[in-house]
Amino acid sequence: MNIAILIGINNYKNIDPLPACSNDLSAVQGLFEKLEKYDDILTLDDSISCFDAKQKIINFIEKHKSNTIDEFTLYYSGHGNHDGNVFYYLWADYSESSQNQTSISNSEIDSYIRTLNPEMTFKFIDACQSGSSYIKDNSNYRTLFDREKSNFKKCYFFFSSLSTQSSFASQKISHFTEEFLRFFDKPKDTKVRYRDIKDFLSDRFLPNAKQTPYFIEQADNTEFFCTINDSVATFVQSLPFYRQESDIVEPSSNTMGLIENIKNDAKRFCTKDEADTILKKIYDICISTNKPSNIESLFQIEVATYNEYTELPLINDISKWVSDQEGANLFISIEQTKEPKTFIEKKHTFNIFAFDPFAPRTKQLDDYTEVTRYVDVVTYMAPSCKQQYAYISITFTPQFPNINGFHIYIAIMLSQLDLAIFTGLVNRNRKNWEVFTDDLTKFSWSASKKNIRELIKDDDFFNSFMTKFYQQILDSVKGNFSLNAKEKQ
Repeated sequence: MNIAILIGINNYKNIDPLPACSNDLSAVQGLFEKLEKYDDILTLDDSISCFDAKQKIINFIEKHKSNTIDEFTLYYSGHGNHDGNVFYYLWADYSESSQNQTSISNSEIDSYIRTLNPEMTFKFIDACQSGSSYIKDNSNYRTLFDREKSNFKKCYFFFSSLSTQSSFASQKISHFTEEFLRFFDKPKDTKVRYRDIKDFLSDRFLPNAKQTPYFIEQADNTEFFCTINDSVATFVQSLPFYRQESDIVEPSSNTMGLIENIKNDAKRFCTKDEADTILKKIYDICISTNKPSNIESLFQIEVATYNEYTELPLINDISKWVSDQEGANLFISIEQTKEPKTFIEKKHTFNIFAFDPFAPRTKQLDDYTEVTRYVDVVTYMAPSCKQQYAYISITFTPQFPNINGFHIYIAIMLSQLDLAIFTGLVNRNRKNWEVFTDDLTKFSWSASKKNIRELIKDDDFFNSFMTKFYQQILDSVKGNFSLNAKEKQ
């Protein structure tokens, strides 16, 4: 018996939406149905909460506990996140402060799979982090998932990109899923191995240095995924994207000359004028009068630009994110120094009675001590090119004495290909009648990296995160006055 769980999350409430993911889900579901391989398919989308999704998954697993499972397939298209040793599939109601309740961890999924003990486990993960990559420990996906393969008899894991990269998508479909679907345009009775799919995907992304899929396997490469029937190729050819030119750069043919290859690849790069257009667009949105009416009634709003990043809050977190972006080639200059920092750690002292069961117990192992270490601290950080501004500061000063202020930070870094944008909303506490200070106790940056040429065509991206910030400010004010945070103004 073959079963599958297919997940596609599009409309996120607290992080950037991924318009392609609902189309990904619909297309993959259609393909799997045409393959006539699966006996039962559970399809989940953003129409339900994460809590309800977990219940549906549990019920699905319970339903098949008594069955012999030949293959279990998991498909996921949406935001992914990893902190330390855990990878999370983020749900539509995802909140960083409630991560375990609003996302499904890979270890939780694996525990469900193990209860079924399938002969083969196939995971296809198109985790699109381009919308909002949070600044966290950038641990390696490969290490994370490679050690989990031993939990299964046989397995193939297909991932859309490396841990230091983003997975890309058009407005219609995610690139990794698109190429997966294209693979199945084959003649009737073609026998397809998992290895065949892997080789096809590897070749399709070979010229694309920005997105490199990777694969983990515990099998002998002879296992068959399916046999193509009459309706599969017809279905793939009917998909809206099929007759359009793929966004993936085609592998260069041996007959194509060096100059042609260079010219073809150069189309991905933007000019300084195009970068300036984006910077102006962001600034114009920030100063736009198109704001919720309550915002302007409650606050005096001041927009300012700065030419260095140095004074930004938690600048060392931004510096770490930048250093983790291998090959990003951002146009920035960073100067750092070593400074002492005090850490509180347990003091482990040797106790000669530690191994004597009759010796009196001491509290030595529970004692704490101060330890001083030298850490890297940013002393200067600024664009290394002539740039309209490094970051925008939007200050919300309350017009009433019984509400606090807010501060929005938007920092921009450029390369020839991409724009990295860091955004954050800070509560401002009143220090006296005129002075406010940023409260950084709960502050963290969110970071996105977008292709500049794609952003020029996208009028919604910057508007969407400003709309989100305005709503968060209003919700905070309403919450302090016991109003429904979702009430429309």
